[in-house]
Amino acid sequence: MRPWHSSFRSIVRLRKQLAITIAAVTTLIGGTVTAVTHMDALQARYQKWRHDWEYQNTLRRPFPDPLTDKDIEGWSSGRLQLAEFQIDGYLGRLKSSPPWIKQCLRDRDIFPKNYASQYNDRLELDETYIDRLNRETIRQKIDKIQINKIEDADIYKTPDPFTRLLKRASVQLLSSYKDSEIPSLDKGELYLLRNAIYGRHGYKFDTPKLRKFANRRGWSAASATFKMHDVSAVEMCNAYFLDEVHPIRELGALGRGVLIRRSDSPTFPTFLKPGLCTCLAQRKFAIECRESASDSRDEFHDFVDLVIDFRVGQAGRIEWTFLDSRYVSPADLDGFKANQDKFISAAADFNAALHEVFRSRNIALVSSQDDQRGAYWGAKLTLSEDALQQLASDPTLLREATASMCKGVRDALELTGPFIPRMVDLIAARVDPSQPTLEIYDKPIVFDDLRIKLTKEYILRHYGAAGPGIELTPLLIVVNWTDTGTLEEAYEKFRPSMLPRSSNPPIAPDGEVNYSTHYLIDRDGTIFNLMKDFQIARHMVGLDRQALGIAHVGSANVPLTPAQAEATAQLVRFLTKKYESISFLIGASEYGAFVSTPLWEEKDPLLKPVPSGPSAIFLTQLRERLSDTPLRSAP
Repeated sequence: MRPWHSSFRSIVRLRKQLAITIAAVTTLIGGTVTAVTHMDALQARYQKWRHDWEYQNTLRRPFPDPLTDKDIEGWSSGRLQLAEFQIDGYLGRLKSSPPWIKQCLRDRDIFPKNYASQYNDRLELDETYIDRLNRETIRQKIDKIQINKIEDADIYKTPDPFTRLLKRASVQLLSSYKDSEIPSLDKGELYLLRNAIYGRHGYKFDTPKLRKFANRRGWSAASATFKMHDVSAVEMCNAYFLDEVHPIRELGALGRGVLIRRSDSPTFPTFLKPGLCTCLAQRKFAIECRESASDSRDEFHDFVDLVIDFRVGQAGRIEWTFLDSRYVSPADLDGFKANQDKFISAAADFNAALHEVFRSRNIALVSSQDDQRGAYWGAKLTLSEDALQQLASDPTLLREATASMCKGVRDALELTGPFIPRMVDLIAARVDPSQPTLEIYDKPIVFDDLRIKLTKEYILRHYGAAGPGIELTPLLIVVNWTDTGTLEEAYEKFRPSMLPRSSNPPIAPDGEVNYSTHYLIDRDGTIFNLMKDFQIARHMVGLDRQALGIAHVGSANVPLTPAQAEATAQLVRFLTKKYESISFLIGASEYGAFVSTPLWEEKDPLLKPVPSGPSAIFLTQLRERLSDTPLRSAP
């Protein structure tokens, strides 16, 4: 038996060996962990290097070869500066540059070949000898332009800062004038300047203010041939810069137009109109006066935002014409309806200010309570001979009246400007040289991809016809009434693509596409074109693929008018001249004569149209007006 102290030493020795073993294992594990960590770091560095290498391969030097004087011969200083931006952008030196530079360099319209490869915001690349040489060539050309004032010689002759900057925008980068000339323009002018860059090339604006602004300058004459590449790289980049300086749309009074019509009476004050227009034209307002013999409706549609018509009469009177929603473009209809009160409020403020001036001289002025509705917005100001004499003989009164009207016009346009809508286009249709021009207003209903799709489904369901389009060759005209009392109700009835859910259960036996018509005639005879008249409308079951539709605002309780009969007769003459294939003219209730003929295409023998107007009296009146035509009412 071993002594106890010998066993104790064995245990101590064993513990030491165990501690050494544990330390060795720990060291081994630690080394393994460290090695793994290093491997992960190496892997991450490799991945970064690989991604950077792949990214660098996507970049392309904008100027891989030395630029010669011939290469840059026609370049402006602005284009040369953009070339510097292209070089620096590729080298990764513009990471902290203003956003407009990045937008400019990455715009496909500006740089169609390099837009995806010349802006580098990840790597700092080394500048090559060619890069330095090109930069030096570019800088020498810029210095030559600036020292010899090649561009500025003509620009400096322009005193107006807006026009001067617009000239600069075609050849120079406006960012160079951020702290000098740009601050001389207010926000509204910056908005106009940004859009004028495109407008002067013929760009067609959707915003009424900008469209009229361009029209008054004659820029819209080029709209038919406008292409985006008509706008230079320097101009597009300047537009990005101005958008960064002031990105908000300015739709107030500044930059708008007013049509001023003055009386030809010899007693009319000579200085009234010039004084008013000079006040409006101040740079902080820049409201342009326009004088034209054209119809007020046409002027408002294309050029101006307000009409002021001076008249001479027995007594002083202010009468306003407010916009009739019938003539408002469908795209702006909802916004206009929601803000109609602003137009009335602006007119009331204008009247009140003018009343105050004239009352101080005991001149009577009455605000009419019988305001009109029409295709323009404006005031007719009638002044008596006595009032005109006082204005002509009293300079103080003339100045006060002019200032009051100037402020009233400014305030009116500032309040209503954002809500002045686009107006429906007027189509001039001539039946024949001996007939007056037929006026047709373009007031389109929604005819989007959904409506076209549903129309195709409707045609397939009812007529068994499937085709790529929904075109038709009209053989007859069907006249109907809308079963409404107003044009607004009728238009809203046709406008949506789908039938209202209340009249359209989930499984509609006759289809979901909404009813429509090609033409709609209001009670005063005004004609509106709602859709293309060579496309199929859902308006006459059985005959939709053959018939053009003319609907009239009216119902059994609201009889159609002689004005509607006269307008329909003129429209029918126009359509039969346009489409020589048309042989028939019927009322919707006269469909029965076609049911058993090849013209009737409805597949369901039990499905017939719901009998509706117009009345026999109206159809008789219409046919009397068309008695000299060969149109028939039955096959």
